[in-house]
Amino acid sequence: MNVSYKDRSLTIDGSSIEFSHEIGQIGIVENKIIVLLSILQTENTLDNIYAVSDTAEVLWRVESLVVDYLRLPYEQMVIHEDGIRATDFYGRRVFISENTGQIMKKDIVK
Repeated sequence: MNVSYKDRSLTIDGSSIEFSHEIGQIGIVENKIIVLLSILQTENTLDNIYAVSDTAEVLWRVESLVVDYLRLPYEQMVIHEDGIRATDFYGRRVFISENTGQIMKKDIVK
């Protein structure tokens, strides 16, 4: 699978998809491309992680987290064999299912 990205555009084997924001990072899990969009903290956009198929179709967007504090966009993402880990500016980390985008658990990075 040949994958590249520039600005807001992701290209997979000649098929492309355009996102609303610039792509900050990608990772590949099996036949899915995991995309982290770069979002400024001053914007209201949240849930900025997507899974895209090898035909450039969105499979899922990360589940919206319900918490009692001000949420921020995710800034970093790491792909592990047990799923995706993403953190925001304050080190609040979520563990995301690579198959569904569901948040499995959360904690704070110290």
